[in-house]
Amino acid sequence: MTPIQKLDFVFNQFVSTDDIPGYTRAMIEDGIKDNKIDIGNIQLIEILHKIKKDEYVRVVKGDLVWRGVKHPETDFYVLTFEGELFKLSGGYTQQAIDTANAKRRAKLYECQLLWATAFAGIGATGILVWEIAKWSYHHFQWMHIFKFWS
Repeated sequence: MTPIQKLDFVFNQFVSTDDIPGYTRAMIEDGIKDNKIDIGNIQLIEILHKIKKDEYVRVVKGDLVWRGVKHPETDFYVLTFEGELFKLSGGYTQQAIDTANAKRRAKLYECQLLWATAFAGIGATGILVWEIAKWSYHHFQWMHIFKFWS
C-alpha cells in the first residue's frame, strides 16, 4: 500500500455514529490487524497526528471499558464535521488525484501559453516585415527612372 492509501485506510476507520463516541488507538489497531494492513506503530502515530493536524478528527478524553478492562482518561479520536465532509469528497486519495490533475492542467496551460506567445511573436515579425516592405515600395518609387541601368 502507498502512504496515501494507508492514510486513507486509517482515516476511513472513523465512522460517525451515535453508538461509538469515538475511536481509541487500540480500536484502530484492531481494524488494521483485521484487514491485514502493514502499518507499524510509529507510522500509525504519524498518520493519526496528520489526520488530527488536518482537523478531520479531534481528541477527547473519557473513560472506556473495552474488552472487560476499564481504561480511565482514554484518548478518543472523534470525527469532526469537516472530517465527514472530507470523507464524502473522497478522502486523501481523491485529494491526491485532484492535486495531480491540477498540476497537469497547469503544465498544459503553461505549454499553451508558450505556444501562443511564440505564434504571436512570429505574427508580429511578419507584420513588421510587411510594413517595412510596404513603406519601402512607396518611398522608393522614384527609382523607376533608373530602369535604363538594368
